[in-house]
Amino acid sequence: MSEPIDYVGTMDLHLKNWDAEFAALAAQAESIGAEARAAYAERVTSLRESRAAAQRRFEAIRMADDTARAELQMEMDVALVGMRSAMHSVSAILRK
Repeated sequence: MSEPIDYVGTMDLHLKNWDAEFAALAAQAESIGAEARAAYAERVTSLRESRAAAQRRFEAIRMADDTARAELQMEMDVALVGMRSAMHSVSAILRK
């Protein structure tokens, strides 16, 4: 496999894993108090925005030529860090 194909496969897997983690977090949210639920809802909005941005970058990478792909991959890597941070933030609220 070529590097772009490997990268796209890896990013697709990350997006699917995020969706599964998000579903698990949503299930956990059912058991938290009202105050924590408000903080959770705020973080979830941010998480959804991060997920949508990552999906747009991923789609752009899939369609890009080699020159544009390198720049888009850097942006996707930044989105990965942001998504991990958002997931951690939501998880922290649920652990309180």
